[in-house]
Amino acid sequence: MIICFTLAFTRIFSQHNDIRFGFKDVVLKIDTLQFRYSKDLIYYQAQSFLSFMFDKQDEICELNLYPGSDNIMSVELLKSTDFQQLDSVVFLNNEYFRTRVKFTNLTKSQFLSFIFTVHMEGTEKPVTRELKLLPYTKTTVSFPGNNDELYIGEEKVFELYSNNAANIKITNEWTTGLDINYRISESNGQLRIHLLPTSLGTKYATIKLQTNSPFLNYRKEVIYDLPVITRQFKVKASRLAFLNIDKKEITLDEPNKRTGFEIQLDNHRQLAMNKTYRLEDQEQAGGPLIAELFTKSYLANDRVLCVIRPFNLHRQTEGYLYMKDGDDSKFIININITPKTTITNIQIMHEGQEWSSNLSVNPGEVVDVKIEGEGLHKARFHWEDVTDITSDTVIRNENLCYFRLKIPMDINKRRIILFNSINNSGFALNVKEYQSPRIFDFITLDYGDGNKTLSDLSSTVIQRKTIKDITVGFNTSKIDNNTKLYGKQYVDIDLRIVGKSGELIEMKSIKNLTICPGDNSPRAPYYKDKFCTNDDLHLNNVLSNKTSNLDDFARVQMEIRQQSDRYSEPVNTKQVEIVLQRKSIFDIDVSFPAGLMIQNLGKTQSEKESFGKYNTDYSQYLIDIERYKKGEIVVQPPEPSKPQKAVFTDNLGGISLALIVQFSFPDAEKVGRSKPYRLGAGFLAINTFNFNQSAQRDLAVVALASLYPIKPGKLFSLPIHFGFGYKFQDKIPFIMLSPGIGVRF
Repeated sequence: MIICFTLAFTRIFSQHNDIRFGFKDVVLKIDTLQFRYSKDLIYYQAQSFLSFMFDKQDEICELNLYPGSDNIMSVELLKSTDFQQLDSVVFLNNEYFRTRVKFTNLTKSQFLSFIFTVHMEGTEKPVTRELKLLPYTKTTVSFPGNNDELYIGEEKVFELYSNNAANIKITNEWTTGLDINYRISESNGQLRIHLLPTSLGTKYATIKLQTNSPFLNYRKEVIYDLPVITRQFKVKASRLAFLNIDKKEITLDEPNKRTGFEIQLDNHRQLAMNKTYRLEDQEQAGGPLIAELFTKSYLANDRVLCVIRPFNLHRQTEGYLYMKDGDDSKFIININITPKTTITNIQIMHEGQEWSSNLSVNPGEVVDVKIEGEGLHKARFHWEDVTDITSDTVIRNENLCYFRLKIPMDINKRRIILFNSINNSGFALNVKEYQSPRIFDFITLDYGDGNKTLSDLSSTVIQRKTIKDITVGFNTSKIDNNTKLYGKQYVDIDLRIVGKSGELIEMKSIKNLTICPGDNSPRAPYYKDKFCTNDDLHLNNVLSNKTSNLDDFARVQMEIRQQSDRYSEPVNTKQVEIVLQRKSIFDIDVSFPAGLMIQNLGKTQSEKESFGKYNTDYSQYLIDIERYKKGEIVVQPPEPSKPQKAVFTDNLGGISLALIVQFSFPDAEKVGRSKPYRLGAGFLAINTFNFNQSAQRDLAVVALASLYPIKPGKLFSLPIHFGFGYKFQDKIPFIMLSPGIGVRF
């Protein structure tokens, strides 16, 4: 059997270590003690727990997690109301993850666990892992004292001594069927036991107590039952005859003062019929009237049918009620006379928040409810259409009552009524839909490149083609899911269209957009609203200046924000600027190139004439030189000079006029900037402003590549032109290189 248990234990641990948890060991350090997952694992109720011992309710512990593989990148500890994380999780010595935690109330914590988000290498989504914890502590209770006398019908209260009174489970209910019945109570941190004997003689009070947090025996078994406490008492008869009543409690209200309650009272030979007795809380004469008791008739079970009319409150713990004939005490009875169940106040507490009188709850959440009033202990409260997950250890007494409720995700009512038995108490919780701001992953923008998720967009977007329209879309299926609800989203949009130089062209605001969650939401039927704006919004429908008519380098600035007055949490704001920068821009430039360096690719008309004359003169020269050699002429003829073809530097002209159709190329990464080069074609009037008489003027068509200064926004610029063309007057092609003075229109 031991071998089987060991194998089972090993298999369970390995599943947690290698498969389910991903860590080879977890160490919990409290003070000087260490508790290891590999050593202190407890298997309880078909689940495994890391057990650890504590002495204080708010222990501070150090948590070390040793990864089982190298692919764990980071670990995060999720928040919980059961503890407070003091340090961030850090990876130390390339060996283990470490953090510190301070527990809130270990005795009262139910289902205590650490839940981690583990980020693994090579995976996009983190993995969630849970480490269940089982805190245990040593609790002792003793029942000292020398008083060992009890009286029939008389409740007596003793103090119990414990090293951890907060860990004792208190039910406030009497035991039944014992020689000495008892109940356990607590007052100001002190345990008390109430004893009520039921039979005469030497009797034993056998007291069985349970703890909220368990302890471990030597076999590491989880134990909640404390050792039985036994004490001997001598039970004596009362000095006055004690008569038992079949009811333990009656209610004091105006109708009952007149009509009263029928009760059954023990018969006694001295008890007179058809007689009214006074019930007072003291044996001496002159006590306040608590109730009147009228004896009606004998019953077959040796009891007497009576009518009791209450006039004042009384608790059994306050002592006996004395049945008096006039001022003479005849018998002793005891009964609780309590006020009618009345609710004076209800408060709720949402997870992680404080108590509030705002009784609004959200579908799917778990809330704590506190009811204050009178006579609450005898009420049979239940809530309509919710799940009551109240723990047995929750306080409930005459003046205070706690509930823990889980609101169904699909609840179909706007009010959750509190019933007392079958009666409407007049109090209810109001079901309010979630209204929490969600990040803008449910909004899309389409400016010509398909739908882009707003939350993923950068603050500046460069659009390389005409913006036909800007469409704001709403992916309503992303707002809610089966585990998390956000509710309706209330959004405002501010629009500004700005020109290239920053001048404001148009400004528009779109207010009060209500985006309702889609049909996939568990609360979809309850979001139906005629104001829901789930259709796409086309900005050209609200703008006077259509986006398709925007000039180059114009900007559409959008600010999308949630309405802060609609939410109790910080809202989201997103600013996006869409800049129109096409791949190329068509424009007309007027330039005044100066010092044109032109290289003709043929001869000009004057050059042709010069070379023609040279050829004629040279032919004549050859004839004359032959004649000279023959002696026909006496003087040797001179050789004619050969004309030279003009080069770049020979024709540095004056200021010319160029009218060029150009294409510029905006930068795809820099807003409002163009590449420094441009390509174009146009007309060049050579030497237009050269007034020298010898200036050679001509009109040419040219194709140019130009280099412009990088800094934008100047009306005048000094570009450099390079290109080729054709002169109409000289009828020859040419290439050119020239600086210029540019004017941009």
